[in-house]
Amino acid sequence: MNAEVGLHAYSEHNDDADVLMFDANANAGVQHGIYGAGAGAGAEAHVFNMKGKKAPVEFKAFGVDVAAKAGADLEAFVKKGHVIGAEIKARGTLVDATGGPFNVHLGVGVSTGAKIENGTVEAKVAGCGLKLGKRIGIAILDNEITVEALSLVGKGWLWGSLDE
Repeated sequence: MNAEVGLHAYSEHNDDADVLMFDANANAGVQHGIYGAGAGAGAEAHVFNMKGKKAPVEFKAFGVDVAAKAGADLEAFVKKGHVIGAEIKARGTLVDATGGPFNVHLGVGVSTGAKIENGTVEAKVAGCGLKLGKRIGIAILDNEITVEALSLVGKGWLWGSLDE
């Protein structure tokens, strides 16, 4: 069971991208299945949010994110949104950009937790930590850079997203 609500002051939708100005979203949910269960809630707001439709590109600027999630779900090894572990996220965003296999977040934050999600092990304390698995990355005060691991050997985002 999941609930989500969102609002924005301006939006532009075309064949190439969705562009949202003064975008805010909140969500909460509980999931369970034969492999485990999890729960989470969060909210985010950004002055600018753009997501490409034809290319794996996303850009967010000037915002905040807060979230908490916990779970014990074996699907965490293969699916996004399913977790083993727990995480509390609190960060401010100057820029968050994804292009192909790369993601960069610049801002400040104190996210803390240890989890497995979508085949990636992540551990952070006060925004500082590592990701290893389908994604590889490093974070310092939630300033983070990550890359899809298989794209380093010629597989991955060119043939579809690993985040699905």
